[in-house]
Order: sequence, then C-alpha cells, then structure tokens
Amino acid sequence: SVTLSVHSADVERFARDYNEIKCLGGRHSTVRTSEQLAVASYWPVKTLLPRNMAAQAASRARNLSVTENARLFALLNIAAHDTQIVAMEQKYRYNFWRPHTAIRYPGGPGHPALTSDPNWEPVINTPGHQDYPSGHCTTSGGALGVLLAFFPDDKLNVTDTHMPLLGINRS
Repeated sequence: SVTLSVHSADVERFARDYNEIKCLGGRHSTVRTSEQLAVASYWPVKTLLPRNMAAQAASRARNLSVTENARLFALLNIAAHDTQIVAMEQKYRYNFWRPHTAIRYPGGPGHPALTSDPNWEPVINTPGHQDYPSGHCTTSGGALGVLLAFFPDDKLNVTDTHMPLLGINRS
C-alpha cells in the first residue's frame, strides 16, 4: 500500500477531497447536480476557447484594429501555450496520480478514511497525464495575464453555448 507522508491537515484535506470526488465525480453519481455535470463536461474540451472568446468580445466592444487584434491573439495564445508547456513539465516532475487511479487503487491510498473502489469510473474520461498542477489553471492564468494587460478593466460579459442541444450556456 501507499503511505501519505505529509502533514496531518494536508492528509485530512486530501481525504475530504478524495471522498468528494469519489461521490460527485463517479459516472453513476446520484448526488451530483445537473449544473455540476455541465461544469465537468465543459472543461475537458474547452481549455483555450473561452479565453479567445473573451478576447474576441473585448476586441469587438473596443473596436480594435486588425493590427491590435493580431497582437492580442498572438500574445494570448503564446502565453497560454507557454504556460501549458511549463504545467506539463511540472506534472511529470510531481507525478501526482489522478482520482481515477487513487480511487481504484487496491487497498486505498494508505489512509483509514479512504476506501478503494476497483469498479469506480469517472463521469468524464481521464486524461493520460498526471493531475498536478492543473493545466487549465496555469493556461488560464497565462491567458488572463495577457487579457488584463491588454484590457485593464475587466468588465466584459461573454457567453459560450455549451451543449447547444441541451441549451446549456457558460457565462
């Protein structure tokens, strides 16, 4: 079995997060809300799209020129991709397992509050790379830095129609 060798507060937080993911993130969860399912299904396929949509909406609202748009979208996507490279390098450095692996691990992750379930399946497909750090957070942070530098005010409404057949939008 695996032993968690960190401070007890961290272990307790890990146990709480582990059990929450096991409960809410399972394919057959009976406690997950439709909003939680919409959020979970939104992010795996939409890493950069919302940031580019925000940039496009801000550009239109401010009537940017072709040259300004070229600079904005180049900087936005360069920053996002550069941070994605760093995030992936760090994922392999830290080598943290994903919930799918931890929950299905025989004997559990070495803590009495954690029980394994070899049949547990996540609600969305598990990416083929480590969990930490979050690629979505690092990529979003890089893109957000560019957007805030380009548009010092952050007053902008953007809506992305997600799952159009179900009428689910993210704003």
